[in-house]
Amino acid sequence: MAKRKKKKLILGYYDVKKLINAFNDVVYYIIFGERRNGKTYSAKKVIIDSVKEGNKFVYMRRKHAHIVEKRSKDYFKDVQDYAIKQLDSEIYYDAKLGFYIMYNGVKELIGYVHCVEDAYENKGGVYNDIEYILFDEFIDYHYMRDEKELFQHAIANCYSQEIENKVKVIMIGNTIATQPSNPYFELFHIEPKEMKQGEIRRFEHQRGVIGVTQYTPTSYHSREEIDSKTKRSRVLGFDDDISNMILQGEWDLRKCNTRPIDNISWRNKRYEKRRKRNLLFQ
Repeated sequence: MAKRKKKKLILGYYDVKKLINAFNDVVYYIIFGERRNGKTYSAKKVIIDSVKEGNKFVYMRRKHAHIVEKRSKDYFKDVQDYAIKQLDSEIYYDAKLGFYIMYNGVKELIGYVHCVEDAYENKGGVYNDIEYILFDEFIDYHYMRDEKELFQHAIANCYSQEIENKVKVIMIGNTIATQPSNPYFELFHIEPKEMKQGEIRRFEHQRGVIGVTQYTPTSYHSREEIDSKTKRSRVLGFDDDISNMILQGEWDLRKCNTRPIDNISWRNKRYEKRRKRNLLFQ
C-alpha cells in the first residue's frame, strides 16, 4: 500500500469531499481520526449534494440498535439548513420508509437504512438508484465473530451490477481502541497504527477492490493551537489518553473493558447465551 499524500495540520474542520475529489476513481473511502472534526458532517453534505442530483443513498451502521427510529430520526439534524438550501426540504425519517424529503406535500424517498448485524436477513433488495453508502462508526471496542462476512453481505445487499461503476462507500470511524483487532482493517489490509495523522494511502486488491484510507489530521481552530500542536478544551481537556483521542485523534490504546457496568463477569451464563446466539465478541 503506497503512500500518496501527507498533511499534518489543518485549520478548521475536515472535509471528506476533498478526498473524494482527489481520488474519484476509487470505491472505498475509509476515514478515521479524532471525534467531532467534521468527518460525518462533511459526509452528510456530500450525501445531500448527491440527492440533489437525483440519487439515493444507504445509511449503514454495525448494529441494529444503532438504526432504530429514535436514533436515525435526528441523524441529519445538524445539516438541516444545508438540506433546505439544496433540496428545499428538511430530511425526515420514517422507520418503514427510510429517509425522505417533502416534495409538493408528498414524501419522496431519498435514503435506505441498513445494518451489518441484519445482513443475512436483509437479502433480496435491489437498489439501482444509489450513489453513496455511508457506513458510520465502523470502529468499536468489540465486534461480532463473523463481522467481516456480515459486512460483505451487507454491501452485497445494497449493490447491483448496474451501479458498479457509480457506487462509492464512505466508512467513518473514531480512533478508539482497536483491541481486539478491527475486522474492517483486516479485510482491507490496512495497518492504521503504521499511519501518521494526515496520511493518505491508496490500496488495491487483486480481485478488484480499490480505495483510499486517511488518518485525518488534527483539526486546530486557532493559530495558537497550531503553534503549540496542542488542542485545549475547558470541557474535555483532561490530561489522559481518552482526551488525546477525542481532541487530537491519537489512538486510545487502553485495553478494552470486558466487564459490564454491574461488575458481573462476562464469563457466566449471560456470556454463554450470547455465544450460542452467534454474537460472541472476539
